Amino acid sequence: MKIVYVHVSSNPYPVTKTFFGQTFAIASMLRHQAEFPENGVLMNEIWCTEPELSDRRLRTRYTDIAGELVFHNTCALLEHNFMDGCLPSGAFKRSLLEKVSRGYLPVVVHHYPIGARNASFIYELDRWRREMGLSGSIAVVSYIHTLADIYDPRELHSSLGPIASGSDSFVGVSDAVSSDFTRLLGKSVEVIHNGINLEMYKPASMNEVSALRKGIGLSPSLEKVVCFSGRLSREKGVSVLLQVLQKFNSSASGKMRDVGFVIATPHIFHNGSIPRIMKCFLSLDLSLIHISEPTRPY
Repeated sequence: MKIVYVHVSSNPYPVTKTFFGQTFAIASMLRHQAEFPENGVLMNEIWCTEPELSDRRLRTRYTDIAGELVFHNTCALLEHNFMDGCLPSGAFKRSLLEKVSRGYLPVVVHHYPIGARNASFIYELDRWRREMGLSGSIAVVSYIHTLADIYDPRELHSSLGPIASGSDSFVGVSDAVSSDFTRLLGKSVEVIHNGINLEMYKPASMNEVSALRKGIGLSPSLEKVVCFSGRLSREKGVSVLLQVLQKFNSSASGKMRDVGFVIATPHIFHNGSIPRIMKCFLSLDLSLIHISEPTRPY
């Protein structure tokens, strides 16, 4: 039986910078499938919510990303509006039925399932497939990307029942996420780490490292360089980064100061303001190199 992965998310995934990395992880998976057709995977589809396109820059960005999706063969279909309120839309259900009629196994992978709307969608999708007698013909996977303590406790706990009953299996992006939700759901949560494109990200030679450091203004005398790449948000461990910086800042040891820090993030400035966490960074007596927009950040 041929498998069709149907990726869904109630945000404009994957057509935003924030989730662009996962888009290309899906693309890499599809290329792997093309090289090993015996694994039975036919295609990927991506269904997401309609992004707000009133901003001209956002429209341009959306067009660019959508073009890259096609160029990289990330998906056979990029659709919007898979939800009608918190219910699976008619178009989405018809698409699943069409795949089943052709002998395919649709595997609906719901990214970021926590939240009343998302959990209700999973519950209602499961109820619909049972009513249609398709429990064995359509699979539902909850793909959990974030630690449990990031969510509002009431929202989290109200989501657990519908997700646990409506999903066939669960995936977490790290051991910590898996541990969190195995405990909360009472179900086994498999770990699939986000992949790395080894053609794009590979160890540099010492000469390349020296040139790169010089290019962003790091002193050649530094013994070590610590780099943080990601959003300045709680789920990315920014509080831990700040504690490390404060430790180095308060150290009188010259050895401790032979370390440079690079912060690669698109989120230092938001709507023209500096978030509180960045004000904490700026208050330190440390040389911080800021790269404003890392390549396809998570």
